[in-house]
Amino acid sequence: MSHGHDHHDDHGHEEYEGHGHDDHGHDGHGHEEPNLHDHRDGSGHNDEGEVRQEPEEPLLFPAGIMNDLSSTGGNDSTVDLSEFFPVRDAFAVNNNGSKPFNDVRSWTGKPLDFSRPRALRISKYRTKKTSDILKRSECSPSLVAYVDKNRPVRPEPLSVIEPLEIPDFAFDLRNLEPLPTQWLHPDVYALPIPLPKRFAKHVKKHRAKILKAGFSSAIVAVALISGTAGIVSYAQTGVEKAYGDLFALWEAAKLGPSEFLDRTESAKARFSLLKLTLSPVLAAFDSPVLSIASIKTAGNVVRGGAHLAEAASILGEVWEDFAKETSHLPTAFSAFGSGSTFKATDFYRKHSKSLRKADLEISMALAEYSQIETLGNSEMDAKFRSGVTLLLSAQGKWRFLFDHEEGLLAALGDRSPQRYLVLNQNRDELRPTGGFPWSAIFVEFYKGRLVSYEKKDIYYYDWHLFPHAEPAPEWLDRLSEKWGLRDANYFPEMKRNFETVDRFFQKSGGSSLNGLIAMNQGIVIELLERYGPIALAKIGKTVDASNFSMLMSVLVENKVTKVSSPKDVLFDFVVELEKRLLERKDFAGYFEIFDRNAKSGEILAYSNDPEANALFEEVFPGEKNRKFEGNFAYPLFTSISGNKSDRYVRREFEIKSEPMDACRALNGFRMESDHRMSVDNKERVRGLLYDLGVPLEEHEKQIFIQGNGDNRQYVRVLVPKGSRLSGTPPIQITVDDSLLEYTVFAFYLTTSPGQKSAAFFDYESDIANCEKKPVFHAQPGLVNYDVKLPG
Repeated sequence: MSHGHDHHDDHGHEEYEGHGHDDHGHDGHGHEEPNLHDHRDGSGHNDEGEVRQEPEEPLLFPAGIMNDLSSTGGNDSTVDLSEFFPVRDAFAVNNNGSKPFNDVRSWTGKPLDFSRPRALRISKYRTKKTSDILKRSECSPSLVAYVDKNRPVRPEPLSVIEPLEIPDFAFDLRNLEPLPTQWLHPDVYALPIPLPKRFAKHVKKHRAKILKAGFSSAIVAVALISGTAGIVSYAQTGVEKAYGDLFALWEAAKLGPSEFLDRTESAKARFSLLKLTLSPVLAAFDSPVLSIASIKTAGNVVRGGAHLAEAASILGEVWEDFAKETSHLPTAFSAFGSGSTFKATDFYRKHSKSLRKADLEISMALAEYSQIETLGNSEMDAKFRSGVTLLLSAQGKWRFLFDHEEGLLAALGDRSPQRYLVLNQNRDELRPTGGFPWSAIFVEFYKGRLVSYEKKDIYYYDWHLFPHAEPAPEWLDRLSEKWGLRDANYFPEMKRNFETVDRFFQKSGGSSLNGLIAMNQGIVIELLERYGPIALAKIGKTVDASNFSMLMSVLVENKVTKVSSPKDVLFDFVVELEKRLLERKDFAGYFEIFDRNAKSGEILAYSNDPEANALFEEVFPGEKNRKFEGNFAYPLFTSISGNKSDRYVRREFEIKSEPMDACRALNGFRMESDHRMSVDNKERVRGLLYDLGVPLEEHEKQIFIQGNGDNRQYVRVLVPKGSRLSGTPPIQITVDDSLLEYTVFAFYLTTSPGQKSAAFFDYESDIANCEKKPVFHAQPGLVNYDVKLPG
């Protein structure tokens, strides 16, 4: 948000914040001890085949779990698996079938120990539908391929499978991209006997039974064909009614969990009846032997709907339990407030298995829908794609929460209260985390409840801190000799900023913090752009995206509506904005704006709890993505202007690089700063001062504060560790090589209104990973800039 210093103290302010298999067996999820599902009978054979080990005692595994074997090698083919697995352990996994979306949750078999060479012989193969891997002709894209462009689809699987050299009848499927619908990614896949050979073998073995059953089968087929038209007509009507029940769940949800559950039970009953009615038709015409497209699609539609209805039923039961536990509270939202006794994290743990089961049902529904090529009508196809898109999007979000479950619970205070300070920053006065913190919000969570929520002027903490402040670090002492919370976001790393903020926060009388969140005003401007202006009745002004920064700054600097703090007017605006957002209820839109700012680094976060911080690194990846690797350059600006001139400055950067040898480069850093405060900008501020009744003698001072003054910057350029200046730069530069991850070249740059200034220097760098191509990192809060890189 906004806004900077109240320019009257020593600052010039008034004293008032992968997955990825590692060849194989140690995957990205750390599956060290799998859950075993040993399908063995008392005879030592499993129900679908057997595996024998030679020369030791037989090892009995579920059939079909050996490494990538097709039948072309014959039943007596022997493979030395140690040649495939250089790592000690791998896990044998029974894959769910041929369709990529069917790989919803593969169960894990016994761990295979490859610490010594071991030959295994396959004596019987499991029959499974993996013909889409072996036969291109049976592959066809589905509607889901058009819905989710990032989801791998295998229209021609052989084109993405590299055959193993030994043996020549095996395929290596382990390098396929993991699918979003998978919970466990198998290390070992099995390719069974191709369908034609399986069929021929079956016919040869059961020839007598087939001949005896032939006449009876023909009679049944004739009866089914004669009744198919009526059954399909009945099914079409039933499907429309069943899906109508599902679509009605949104409206039913507004009436409460009881009505919602009633509708889900109705939908479940309809789909169960449809499955029963269609079962003979599906058995006859949706099989490997005989398949009719329309019948197959009907089966997919019915089964998919049944899974969705089951998922809705599970979620309805969770919701009903939530309503019971919070029935004594005025609203469901208040269950997460400070006056509640509801323990949200305990409730989540109680229902975690149910929520995962609902997710599995939705995945199974998507697996059915992925096999639908068309519904026979373009309008219906469009609605179908829209529904699948919604499901995929929602599933991606809650899957993320499942994957980071412990981190989320830790961040919400599941084990102990978690206290955070949120810095609302103004990018018109640049700081390493994005801008000067005009205010701070203290929040405390325990068991998922928001126990405390306090908004304060950043100067509130400094009032209580001084005279116990610390000496200001380099260049900040140009603003003030005292260092407090208002300038604590001084460092490039959030961990160091958190430690500094926590120290000052405690010195000012606060309790110890567990985390720090820094967010910039850009998110507020985006909310105003999307959801419209906010009228402030007290001052007769309307705040919109175009005037937010300047208007709020002028109001704060002139103490309009001040009661306890000059920033009272800003807090009034925040209250009105919160009301607007609650009225609109566009939670998907809010999430989109929040997520975009988080991913771009405009929101940063750190927690001293390792699990919570791991979650923060995923949700707020700006700092993690800004890696100090390769030939990087990261200019970091700290405004010491005493004004809002960063609002009007445009910057241009150019990074040059010439290789000196394999891992060394001669680099050049250039930057130009253009101060574009214009006459129109000044008159706009002056007009607002007239409207607010600010005395004429104050106008020039206020126009200076709003940007009509020198833009003075302490610039630190972070470069590869051990970098050295080359030649004599035209500007005074200090070098700090004391930190482990980077070297710092620091200088001071002043740009006057309507003028340009430049800084440049050359330096040699030893590149640790030998990647000499320059990489530029942009500071949070930095806007209006261009970057020129070689090539």
